[in-house]
Amino acid sequence: MTLSNLLVLLLVTAFCMVTVSFAHDRKEYMMKSDPTTGMMNSSVDCESKCQYRCSKSSRWKICYRDCVACCRACDGCVPPGTAGNREVCPCYANLKNSKGTGKCP
Repeated sequence: MTLSNLLVLLLVTAFCMVTVSFAHDRKEYMMKSDPTTGMMNSSVDCESKCQYRCSKSSRWKICYRDCVACCRACDGCVPPGTAGNREVCPCYANLKNSKGTGKCP
C-alpha cells in the first residue's frame, strides 16, 4: 500500500470513529434531556420511569414526551406498569391537555 492510500484509509477510519462516537453521545443526551425543551434535568428519574411506561406504546416518542412532562409536573410520580394504575398518582391522572382530555399516558 502506498503512503497516500494509507493516509486516506486512516482519515476514513478516524471520520467513522468520530461519527459513531457523536451519534452515541447524542442518543445518550437525548435520553437524559427533557424532550420538550432539550434541557438536562437529573433531579428526578423521570426518563427511566417513562421509558418503561411507554415501552409498549405504538407511538413511543409522543408517549415518552408527555410522560416526562407529566412526571416532572408531579414531582417524579409515574404510575407503575405500562398502562393503567392511575390511582397511584392522582396528580399524573388529573393533568389535562388543551382539549380537556387526559394529558398523561
